[in-house]
Amino acid sequence: MFPVLRNQRRAIIFYGFVSIIYDRLNPHIYTEGMRKMLIKEIEGEKILDVGVGTGYTSKDLKNAVGIDISQKMLSRAKDYQGSLILADALHSPFKLESFDTIICAGSLYYLPKPVEGLKILHSLLRQNGIVLYLGPNIKLSKFWVHVYSGAELEELFRLASFKVEKIMKVGWKGIAYFAKARRLK
Repeated sequence: MFPVLRNQRRAIIFYGFVSIIYDRLNPHIYTEGMRKMLIKEIEGEKILDVGVGTGYTSKDLKNAVGIDISQKMLSRAKDYQGSLILADALHSPFKLESFDTIICAGSLYYLPKPVEGLKILHSLLRQNGIVLYLGPNIKLSKFWVHVYSGAELEELFRLASFKVEKIMKVGWKGIAYFAKARRLK
């Protein structure tokens, strides 16, 4: 069985409808505690939030740039303190080696070719930069998106020339995975 939201086009349509209630749902999936844990791991000054949605994860970071492919989601990011750009991570509008930290909270599984997507993110990171990942780890999510195991995440990052520093289950009963991976080379 393939996930319903297995490609970006379907995700854009889905989130166009869900954007109205997204800010009420998202904190129950990725809790404030998870958000704070991720924020504490940020390194450097230049931050990119890939799949920023309504801005939940990086909303308080004035030096963050949030990108998303859904205009409807971005239009609901009213309290976002950084910059917001309608853009696709796979066709980045940014110069190479522009960021210290890239956040992928609830977005990596939409990329049609995740290793290629991670390689693009790798090229956007400065030397020694990091990717912070947060994604689901519950069976119900498999209907909607691809749910990566810890071993799959480690392999994806390795194939994209990252060194995984942390992979752990977080939240109530390990509802999500958190990962921190550092750019090699």
